[in-house]
Parts: sequence; C-alpha cells; structure tokens
Amino acid sequence: MAGSTDHETVLNARLAELLRRIGLDARAEYRQPGSVKQIDVDVNMGSHRVALEAEIDNPKGAWQDAAKRRAEAEAGQVVADRVIAVNYPAGLLASSFTAGTSVELAVLPSTNFFPTPVAALAGVIRRSQPIGKDPDSIAKELDDVLTTATERLSTSQRGDLTAALDVDPTKVNNKTVRAAAKRALLVVAAAAMFHARLDDGNLPALRPAIDARSGEPYEGDWPPGKMQQCVTSPDVVGALDEAWNMILAVDYRPIFEAGRRVLMAPAQNAAWAQSVKHVADRALSVARDAASARHDLMGRIFHRLVDTARYDGSYYTSTAAAVLLAGLSISPDSLPSELGDYRLIDPACGTGTLLMAAAERIRDLRGAEHATEDATVLIEHVISGLDVNTTACHMAATTLGLLSPSTAFSRMNIRRMTLGVDNNGDTRVGSLELLTHKKGAPRLDLDLDWASGEHVDTGDMAEIAANSMDLVIMNPPYTRDSLRHDQFPAAIEKKLKAREKTLTAGRAGHGSSSGTMFMDLGEHLTGLEDGATLAFVAPLAMAGAPSARPARKLLAEWFHIEWVVASHDPARPHFSENTAISEMLVVCRRDGRSINRRSPTKFVRLRKNPSAATEAAFLGAALETGELPAPFGSITSRPAEKMSDGYWEPIGLTSPYLAVTFERIEDGTLFKSDPLGEYAIIGPAGQRIRDAFVKHTEPDEKARKALWHNDTTRTQTIRATTDSYIHAKPSPKLKRLANRYWEQRGRLLLSVTPRLNTARVNTIRLDEPAVGSLWVPARFTIKQEREKIEMEKAICAYLNSSLGWTALIGVASPKNLARPALSLDAFRRIPIPTLRPAARKKLAAAFDSLADSTFSLLQTAGTDPYRAALDDALADALGIERETMVTIRHELAREPFVG
Repeated sequence: MAGSTDHETVLNARLAELLRRIGLDARAEYRQPGSVKQIDVDVNMGSHRVALEAEIDNPKGAWQDAAKRRAEAEAGQVVADRVIAVNYPAGLLASSFTAGTSVELAVLPSTNFFPTPVAALAGVIRRSQPIGKDPDSIAKELDDVLTTATERLSTSQRGDLTAALDVDPTKVNNKTVRAAAKRALLVVAAAAMFHARLDDGNLPALRPAIDARSGEPYEGDWPPGKMQQCVTSPDVVGALDEAWNMILAVDYRPIFEAGRRVLMAPAQNAAWAQSVKHVADRALSVARDAASARHDLMGRIFHRLVDTARYDGSYYTSTAAAVLLAGLSISPDSLPSELGDYRLIDPACGTGTLLMAAAERIRDLRGAEHATEDATVLIEHVISGLDVNTTACHMAATTLGLLSPSTAFSRMNIRRMTLGVDNNGDTRVGSLELLTHKKGAPRLDLDLDWASGEHVDTGDMAEIAANSMDLVIMNPPYTRDSLRHDQFPAAIEKKLKAREKTLTAGRAGHGSSSGTMFMDLGEHLTGLEDGATLAFVAPLAMAGAPSARPARKLLAEWFHIEWVVASHDPARPHFSENTAISEMLVVCRRDGRSINRRSPTKFVRLRKNPSAATEAAFLGAALETGELPAPFGSITSRPAEKMSDGYWEPIGLTSPYLAVTFERIEDGTLFKSDPLGEYAIIGPAGQRIRDAFVKHTEPDEKARKALWHNDTTRTQTIRATTDSYIHAKPSPKLKRLANRYWEQRGRLLLSVTPRLNTARVNTIRLDEPAVGSLWVPARFTIKQEREKIEMEKAICAYLNSSLGWTALIGVASPKNLARPALSLDAFRRIPIPTLRPAARKKLAAAFDSLADSTFSLLQTAGTDPYRAALDDALADALGIERETMVTIRHELAREPFVG
C-alpha cells in the first residue's frame, strides 16, 4: 500500500503551495462548487482547468485515480479539461518537498510516467491543452476554409494576391498562383486571430498617446471595432481595414501592415468580400479557443502550402521537438537577472515555432509574476528571427505577438532576408549573408533593400553582430547541392551557388550542403562567452557522413557538444513534420576549458519520440536530471576527446550495450581489428555503375553480369548469383568508363543500403567477380589466390554475424534509420578482425558450411539457428565468450527499426 491518506493529503497541500509560488492558481483537496467530487490538486488556468490526482509510490493507482477523474470530467461531474497522474516517491516528507523534488507524472490518456521536478511541472501544466482540442484538427478545419475561400476567387484576383507576396514571377503557374492566394488569405486569418485576441486583452485601454504611424499625438476615434463587429459588417473588408489601421496607431505593425496589404490587393467585389468574411469568421472561432495560442496553427498550415521545401529545405519543426530543444538549450542558470540583456536568434525562423518555444521556456523559468513585462522585453529586445519568405515572417510575427496580445510593442526583430537577385542586381543568399560581418565589428550593415511592404521588422537590426548571441536556435534548410535552389531559373541558381561558395570559402561549411553552411553561420553568431549556446535540428546522416566530418571536428573545437538526441521511434523518426528522413537535435555550449577537461557528450536515443508538447516538457525535465525511463530510450556518453576526432557514437544503434560493443570492436578491445580499407579496395560505387551501364536481360558480346538489385525475397543466403546482364552505354566516354569499372569487379559484394526490417544478409560472395548497382565490390589485395578466397569467405561470414551487423550499422550515415546508408568511406571504415591464418580458415569453413542456408530476418535473429552457428564460429575464431554473442544477437533483434 502507498502512504496513509493523511500523509498524501499533506503532500498534496505542499504541492499546491509550491505551484502557487511558481505562479499557478492551485488548490489542494478542492471540491468545486456544485460537485461532490474532491480533486487532489486543482489548477485554474483561466481558460481551462487541470486536475492532478496523486498517490505515494503507486503509479498504477495514481493513473487509475486520474482515469476516474477524467471520466467524471467527460460526464460533467467535475470541471477538468486535462488530468495528470502524480506519483510521489516513497518516503517523501512535506518538510523536504521543494520545487526541485522529482515526482513522476503522466498526462492522460498517456500511461507513460516521466520523472519531473516540481519546477518543471509548472511548464507542463501551462502547455496542457483541454481534452479534445487537437491542434491538427483545428489546423485542418482552418486549412479547409482557406481552400474554399481561395476557390471562390477569380483568376485575376488570385494573380493580384500572388503579386502581393514574394513569389518568383518566373515560377508562376496555376498551381503556384492558387498556393500563393491561399497563403495571402492565411495572412488575413493570422491578423484576424490576433485582432480577436486584442479584443480579449482589453483593447479599449490601449488608446495611444502618440500615433505610432506618424509619431504625432493621437487624435482619432477609439477603440477600433471588435473582430465580431467587423465580421458581421456589411462591408467586412472595409471594416477590417479601418480597424487594423486604427490598431496600427498603437503599433503591431508586423501583423497588421501585411494584413491590410492583402486586404486591398485584389479587385474588390462580392467574391472577395465573401472569401474574407469566411476566413475571418473561422479565425474568430479559432481565436476564441484559448488553447490554440499555444499551438503553431499558422505554421502547420503554412508548411502545407510551401511547394519548394524539396529545394529550399523549408521543414516545419514540430511543436514537441521545439519544446524539447528549447528546454535543453535554455537552462535555469543561463538567463541573466536582467532579461533585456539576453539575446537569441533563429536565422531560419520560418513561422517562429522555435522562437515561440524558446520564449515559453524563458517565461516558465522566470515565473508568472514577470509574464507581462517579459512579453514586451522578449519581443522588443531578446528575440530576433530571419527568413527568406515574407509570409513565413508574418506568421512568425503573429505567433510571437500571441505571447501577450494585450501588450503593445514598438519593435519586433523579424526580418525577411533576400534569396535571389535584389533590386540592385546583387545576388543574396538569405541569412548566410551574415557571414560577411567580420568578428569584432561594432555593427552589422545588411546592405539590403527594404522597400515599403517588403519588410516585417520595426526595429534596428544592428544588434545582430558576429558572436553577439546568447542562443542561436534553428532548424535550418538541409538540401543537397543537386536540388538546392532548383526553384529558380538555371542562371539565378548558378549565381546563388557561386555566392554561397564565396561566403563559405575557407570555412567548415561548404557548398555541397546547406546544413553545414548554416552550422557555420550558427557558430559565427554565437557569443564567445562560456555558456553561449548553439542548438539545431539536423539530418541524422550528418552525425556520420564523411563529408560532414570537418564540420563535426570544428564543432567539437568551438563548443562543448552537450546533447545529441536521435529518435529511434519508427512512427516518428524525425523532428520536422513534413519530412521522412531521420533527424537529431544537437545542443552545444561555449566552454573555454581544454577539450580533455570538458564533460562527455550525452547521446540520447529515443525509443518513443514525444508527439505532444506536454510529453516533450516531461522528457526535457527528465533529461535535465539525468534520468530517462527505459521504455523511452537510453542515454550514453562519449568523452570530449573522442568527439574532437569527428567520429560520433554510433547513433544508429539504440541499445547502450550495442553502442559499447561497437566501441569495443572499433578500438580493438573486444578483438584486434583494423578498418576494412586497409585490406581491400572498395568500389566502384553503385552510382558509377548506373552511370556507365544499363541492365539487360540478354548478354552482349562481352557477356558482363551484375548483381543489380537488392531483392530481399531473393537474396537470403551468403552465397549468391548475379541477376542481370549489363551493357555499356553507347557513348565513347561511357564505354571507356564501363571498361574501367569492369576491371574493378569483385567476388565479395557489400549492400549499400540494407533495409533492417527485411534484409537477411548484408554481404554476399559470388563464385565469379561482378559489379553491382546496390552492391559495392571489395577486392582484397592479398597476392595468394587461395588466401584471398579464404579472406573473402571469412569476412563475408564476419559481416553477416551479429558482430558484423553491429559494426556495419555503427559506421553508417543513416538518412533513414530503417536503411543505414554506407558510402565508400564508411565501408573502408568498417572494423574487421585482424585474422591469423587459423582464424581465417575457421571462418572460411563456417562460410562453406552455411553458404546456402536461408538466414532469417534480423528481428528473429535470436532464434535463427544459422546465425547462431555463424556467431558461434566467430566466437571460437576470435576468442569471444559465446554468451556475449548471444546477448549481441538478442539486442540486435530488439532494435526498433529491425522489428
């Protein structure tokens, strides 16, 4: 049994007291008026209520009590829009119960409990949303309204709206015009939502003494019409325009200037008025739902409308990921006593999701008593955001403005950066232009044309200088060179890439990856004082890609790399909403100590990636304490000295045991090992074969064969045969290349992208040498043919063992964790055993005995007799305990992307 009722009652009273000190309206053992039910701790959030149901050392009982309370709330017996289960630790006394005490929490309907300090619980409660308020559903409803409103418009009206936005005229077609018109209506919806929130924030009391439009004393009528009045007006467009113009006298220029520009852009007729009314009416309805303020609804919709994400890397950071990254980046001791002295920037801010999460994190840490004054300081002085898209900037301004709608602000540092050729004919590449600012220079001259209507900011951007930021937080564009800027005509694309090369010359960031260029920019902007932080979302492949190694090495030199968080959740392997690639969160802090004195880097592998902001807040708080419940993943660490060599932990492995095993394989402590590249020539890459050959069903005069496909329904044994004939492509140059590549054929072929949930083998041996499209030859440099054949068989046996699979995943650069990608450099780096002749013969014999055995899927490796036999042979040959091999095999089968 848990503790006595009296003891639990005392703890409930203490918890309510602690929450009140943090700024929440909390009451213990509270019976709401008209109800016979008593709530352990009731928190009144104004717009909604949160009920906490607690037990002592009894999480199951706490959850069951919370579930009953949730059912009562749904039946109308109590008022509780969200219910949280609280499990107090055994032996907790009220006298030692502080804001730093860790309790376990679960936000229903989730059954997952997180260890969370009470101080962090306040942030979780603030982010909790009323039951049934699904932000994706709200966003979809508003999105549907925007679609309907867009379809009402004439072709010319859509064109007028397109002209009002930053749409490349060379790319205008029926699809882009519709999308641009819908984006314009989204601007109207955002302004309408903000207008409605101002109504709730006592707009009549905001009558300005000085007119922000002119700088003269304000003498006009006041207050502006309420949103409800404007929507029901016979002239809805005129009413909104008049109201928004009056509001501009207070300021809020970033929100309402763009809204007025869109209102007046198209031909004014009944269709336009009806579309505006339809959108504004729905925006008013959404705004009345106070819960929507904490969701980036505008961002969700905006990124559905951006059709250039493939080219410019415009990926929308999920709210949960933003909360987690901001929580890890902004620690309680990182904020100065004077908030106005703190500076943070997102140089690729999009719709402001990360900026909003950072602002909310700061407000959580500083407490409710500072909330109103902090809103103004955050907007006017602390936060800066840059983006290449005008509409995105407008959405960011609106999102930040919703921090405190009743707070007037005189400046907002959200600015559009030119991507393309500006009005002076100069080529500009967005925020990367900040790299032109020299370290130590007193101010930053952007030298850009901010013509009327093109900018969003209302302040002086001179404060954005090199090494001036306490926090740089971003989910920058990540696109490869072949796709980047393809939305532009070829001539402009060429100029943009040339400009990038000029800006990044001599830097770790290079022209083949926009991601490493922005990482360079992040360092350039981050302050030099200890504790200044760079935090970003990045493709997981960046943790292992050979091309990014120089950037990783310099990152370890510039900073202490504190956190690397990867998602191994098959349902959510990413932290951005509109991408399929696996991603990671990276948090780095300036640390003036020598590398060998810095703390180890913590690698977090999430088996469950939170989809809700509340769970992300829980997770961040748990990580701060160094705890992570096993069902959610694992934490391992890597010394700073090892990080400095540019090789990170094998992020593709979730199991801490397998991660350590890979380290032991690589450093030679499990068995003596060397990189495969020291014994064999690797290549040509499959792309080279596809460039020079075409597959065929019939032989040509040379009768060349290849293993072209990686068909896991066919390739299930470690001895294989070719599946295609190949012909050299007809041009003389390609014929010469084909002949050269054919000379590099081999009998041992390695899979380039094995799919972990369907692959049975990762390396095969052919009786006759060949090349592959999805397979890469490895040719050993041993002179004696008999020894070479033995080596091929031995290494094929090793790589298909549980140890070999661990080594292969460990060196991969996973674009997607389900399919670890291996470059030629990665293949060369695979650690293989340094085999003495006797061991080589044993493994070759194991290959011969198992060559035609059908191996099972990795998820059933624990019961596969053939893989067990292979592992036993390897254990005997290398002197490894068989029990160790059994553990590795079973851990491999448990990997999330294997199942």
